[in-house]
Amino acid sequence: MKEIDLQTWKRKAHYNCFIAYDNPIISATVRLDVTNLVNYCKRTGASYFATFTYIATKCLNGIEDFRLRIKDDRVYLLDDVDPSYIVMTDEEVIVTCRSKMQNDYKSFYADMRKDVESAKKIVDKPQFNDGDRVDVYYITCLPWIDFTTIMNPYDFKDKSASSIPRLAWGKFVSEGDRYKMAMDIAAHHALIDGYPLSKGFNAIQSAIDDLENFLGEFNEG
Repeated sequence: MKEIDLQTWKRKAHYNCFIAYDNPIISATVRLDVTNLVNYCKRTGASYFATFTYIATKCLNGIEDFRLRIKDDRVYLLDDVDPSYIVMTDEEVIVTCRSKMQNDYKSFYADMRKDVESAKKIVDKPQFNDGDRVDVYYITCLPWIDFTTIMNPYDFKDKSASSIPRLAWGKFVSEGDRYKMAMDIAAHHALIDGYPLSKGFNAIQSAIDDLENFLGEFNEG
């Protein structure tokens, strides 16, 4: 983790402007072509949610802007960021679950599947936040609906928590011979502009387009 010198930072003026906004969040919803991913998961038996979580996290970690966080009114560039995602328990209550990001898909996948199964069984005082951690992406999935936009909850008085990017995606649907899925990325405008936001979406789409090389061969069974 490296602290950013706000006085010499190229985004100094932008940061000083947007940090004072009541609502400093920039977001966009994009329809991704997930045909390769859907077919891959059908063929291998892999979890769509776990696989897409890996793709999105790895792609965004490759873009420096997405690893910027505000902590105690200072800006830091993080080395690694983990996915912190929502899991529905057997009691149909949502809880927060975090998995350690790894460069190797197979290792990440195996660990995340264990994390999800453990979270599903929580019945006593389920956790619903990651405390003061900022080295995460907040992730949610609504696989029951094909949404066109989504609004995330924020406590804008908490600058640190507000600096954590939010990722959300919905149900993949058939459009002709392709599968499409809406994905939304929301981030703090003091740290991220439209260009890196676009780079994030494009990196994810490129990874899906070249999925076999991005993930490597895999068979859950």
